[in-house]
Amino acid sequence: MYSPSAVRFPTAEPTAPPPAQRVLTSSSDTGRAPERGMVYVLTNPSLPGQVKVGATTRTGEHRRNELSRATGIPTEFEIAFEAAFADVWGAERAAHVHLAHYRVNSNREFFRCDVATAVQVVKHLAGLESNDRRAVEQLKKQGVAMLFGIDGEIKDLPRSLELLGQASSMGSVWGSYYAGRAAHELSRDKGKSANARSDLRRKARSFYLAAQEEVSVATGWLALLYWDIKQWGDGNREWDAFVAATAANPIPSRDALNVLLDYAALRLNYPSAAALPWRTAAVLAHTAALIARCADRSDGHRLARALRGDAVPALPSRYHPGNNGRGRADASPSPAADRMAGKPWVLRAAATALLLLACCLFLAFGHIGYALLAGLAGSFAGLRTTVKRGRRRWKR
Repeated sequence: MYSPSAVRFPTAEPTAPPPAQRVLTSSSDTGRAPERGMVYVLTNPSLPGQVKVGATTRTGEHRRNELSRATGIPTEFEIAFEAAFADVWGAERAAHVHLAHYRVNSNREFFRCDVATAVQVVKHLAGLESNDRRAVEQLKKQGVAMLFGIDGEIKDLPRSLELLGQASSMGSVWGSYYAGRAAHELSRDKGKSANARSDLRRKARSFYLAAQEEVSVATGWLALLYWDIKQWGDGNREWDAFVAATAANPIPSRDALNVLLDYAALRLNYPSAAALPWRTAAVLAHTAALIARCADRSDGHRLARALRGDAVPALPSRYHPGNNGRGRADASPSPAADRMAGKPWVLRAAATALLLLACCLFLAFGHIGYALLAGLAGSFAGLRTTVKRGRRRWKR
């Protein structure tokens, strides 16, 4: 998170100046997960000319009391300065790098410099983090606007993915989530090559995984991503985790409610025995909130009735229920597509007609053997078509 530039120290200090290069530090350099906490500067009358610069996830006062109880130091420590950080371990590491040439011992957090120098370094890092937060928020806001085409922005998924990816790389969890959404939507573009779509799905998965610990709805979208590529077991596992997390959350996000409603609408309109049930623990825990969200949907009246427990019959389907019942209906299928949807028997009938025509032509030209083969193949295809149609009508 931190990229502190060189800090100017008082010219009266006789020691060598700090290194001029930029120091890249983050929580990954420390081997610890990012945590909120305080970086403090402590002084002690028994240690003149030295300061202690450290970090704690509690308060500077609490840490001061702990250190003052040590029997090896006769006087108590005093807090000269402290500042809050979102990634306290990365900030502590950055401060130690800046003050490295003042360090008394490489195994201790004591530095032989005046208090003003140490305070200046910590203040500088606090200012950098504040600027980083504002920059990340701006990147995320613009990326989300381009993702959904809101706030006066034109919908531009590639540019949105670029901006949100930058926010993600700077530590924004919500940036990771929305970057996953952008990559996921781009991966559904049938106009792209198979390799490009596969690469976008890998990006979406990595972004969802980076966000799912703090943004539970990312787990729901990860399940949808797995279902898109027919990894039903992984998708079902992630969906169950999303449902459990949403059910336990007293105030789920709007995105989480929308995912639940989308799946409920899919199951109501296009039921499939193989698909997971839509009336889950999360739906039961947040029924009132889901009904309220129905007002913003074109199918909201139908969904609200189902959520209240009314019987809602399935719509006449122009949908292919394949893919274990989790495919997606076309946005605006043509009437011809409606008539052809789910009717491969038409193709078999056409093949039968062509084979019988070939049989007649072979007979006309005196090729008895070829005519016999074409006639047998045509008869088999016609018989199969008849059997398939009979089974389908019987099921209805």
